[in-house]
Amino acid sequence: MIIEELHYDFKFKVDRLDSLQKADFQDNEIDWLLNDSILNFVDNTYRTFEINQRSIDDIRSLVIKSPEIQSGITPTLVSPNIYEVDLSTLTYKYRYLIRSRCLITDLVNNCGSKTVDVKIIQHDDLTDVLNNPLENPNYLWGQVVAVFSTNNKLYLYSSSDFTIDQVYLDYIKDPAYINKGSYGNNLRGSSTKVECDLPEHTHPRIVNLAVLKASLIAEDPKFTQFKQQALLLNK
Repeated sequence: MIIEELHYDFKFKVDRLDSLQKADFQDNEIDWLLNDSILNFVDNTYRTFEINQRSIDDIRSLVIKSPEIQSGITPTLVSPNIYEVDLSTLTYKYRYLIRSRCLITDLVNNCGSKTVDVKIIQHDDLTDVLNNPLENPNYLWGQVVAVFSTNNKLYLYSSSDFTIDQVYLDYIKDPAYINKGSYGNNLRGSSTKVECDLPEHTHPRIVNLAVLKASLIAEDPKFTQFKQQALLLNK
């Protein structure tokens, strides 16, 4: 659906509810409800991403592959054997990591470079992993570990026998913040239309969630059945 159709579908479904028939939702309010529903939809779908085909199809348009779409990133060496990637500098606004790889170069045996997977671990496990000869960073076994920080950065750990030259991140980007383009700068609005960038088959479920939110705001006691149906559709 284009943005006008999303608004029409929202108003049509709202008008079917007795207690909301007199509700007068403005364009910026409908956009806010739709955008909030889009984020909820993406977050809920990510929980089962790549577990079932439906979840993959539902947010496939938000998947950013590297190096096909997101170019490789040259990490910053911030300490001996510790590299940093600032996630805020990615081409698209980062939301969830799908896969991480890096290009490493041997410094000891002239074995050249190779691309290996990065193992994401928890901070609590970092010391144990770095001190464990079976798990610590190692060029021969292609082992690189990384942790996320609270400042939106990814820290990768090498060892004295190799460097990390490039990092390749496959991730889910933030969905577009849709905008009907009819209301200035109020609530991130502008005169420029922004369409929903999720696959079109997801749009009815997103509208259902937005109507659910509207009904909860209005405390509609007659909305139980629609609420149950909308929640089932979003599972």
